[in-house]
Amino acid sequence: MVQHSGGVCGAAPVPASRGRDVNGEGSFSAAPDGLVLLRYLLGFRGSALTDGLSVALPRNTVAAIEAFLADNDYSAVGLAGYANIDGLIMLRLLQGVPDSALLNGISVPASAAFRDAAAICANVNARCGTAF
Repeated sequence: MVQHSGGVCGAAPVPASRGRDVNGEGSFSAAPDGLVLLRYLLGFRGSALTDGLSVALPRNTVAAIEAFLADNDYSAVGLAGYANIDGLIMLRLLQGVPDSALLNGISVPASAAFRDAAAICANVNARCGTAF
């Protein structure tokens, strides 16, 4: 498991955790889990969720993936209505983007509960059972 050391917020893959192992194969990784999650949070549905990705069992159908994703909360910043920000942050965490670059180009709303990389990592870890 990847530990948050104040310098690197994440790396892929990490052990499967609550609500994050999108395809259900036992680990949470940037592809396909992170990409499918980002697409879902951006509003993609149907075959657009998995186009171009190899999705392993047991959740290898669009219907199964959509049902799984609809049953989870993915707020990285602790503020509803910012799925695009949450999805991008989750994908960056999975890719091992360092804390110093995690929020590059992202405008976290002033009303968000978690506004800096360390706080966001702590929130994701607490809610997801990960160790970014």
